[in-house]
Amino acid sequence: MSVFDLHKEDSERLVRKLIDIEIQWLNSHLPHQRKTIDELLQEDPPYYVTVRGEHSYISHSDVENVATLLPPELRPHVRFPIVVLRDLSKGEGTLVVSGSDHDRRFVAALLEIPYRGDGELIVYWPEVQKLANLLGGLLCIGFRVSREEPR
Repeated sequence: MSVFDLHKEDSERLVRKLIDIEIQWLNSHLPHQRKTIDELLQEDPPYYVTVRGEHSYISHSDVENVATLLPPELRPHVRFPIVVLRDLSKGEGTLVVSGSDHDRRFVAALLEIPYRGDGELIVYWPEVQKLANLLGGLLCIGFRVSREEPR
């Protein structure tokens, strides 16, 4: 290994670290801790705390609307806001639903798309737009960087 290779590795590490810091800043609006629909229904006004530590308020009508969409068996398990992450390694226009298996099952049911319960649920921009219309302020979009090569 030459001295040039060491410098190249150092600069690649530095660039990765800078990207990670930038992604953290871009995602600072995401929830630090998510809540069930029943917890949100009890709050006046409903809100969640962001990674940045700020309160992000949600309209009562959004919470009440989503409560009608949520099947009773998922009610104690699905946490809001639903988080969808843009990941360039998955391909252009592709996003991944973050959260628990219950969260992914709920999103798949809303979008009327299959979900096998095998972990990752991939959605596309038109589906995210539909989610935004259905969930309103109970949907957050963030970013993640995988170390995979883009497809």
